[in-house]
Amino acid sequence: MGRIIQTFVKRVGDELLERSPDSYSIDFDKNKVAINEIIESGRLICPSKRIRNRLAGYVSRAVVLRSK
Repeated sequence: MGRIIQTFVKRVGDELLERSPDSYSIDFDKNKVAINEIIESGRLICPSKRIRNRLAGYVSRAVVLRSK
């Protein structure tokens, strides 16, 4: 059985990848910094650090799956 990912994380993660797919890589820490910059600029409202980390993890995994 796989993990259940929140719908918010899927929706926002896919939207981030559609807008700028070259900004993200398979590295979680780089994605976390990139998402944090988007949050600080005001383009994305993220309620907590935990959600930010889930977004970064989802984006990292999506990049890996898209590269196959």
